Amino acid sequence: MTLYEVLRVAPDSTSTEIEAAYGKRRGVSPPGFLGKLARLLHLYADVDYAYSILSNRKTRQHYDRSPDDFLEFYQVAIII
Repeated sequence: MTLYEVLRVAPDSTSTEIEAAYGKRRGVSPPGFLGKLARLLHLYADVDYAYSILSNRKTRQHYDRSPDDFLEFYQVAIII
């Protein structure tokens, strides 16, 4: 999964579209909130990480050139 897929935006999205998608995705809560707390925390961690990379022009350009440099995205661990 790419960072663009996490935020549900196209690679040619504008900064405004990325910011709007972040706000929309960050507000998502899965059903059965208490029973799925770990999933929610993973979602928030993924969405926050994707936004932190894609919202900055320089890091976004770096990601577009070399997405493998950002593999830590796939290693976000949430321990409850």
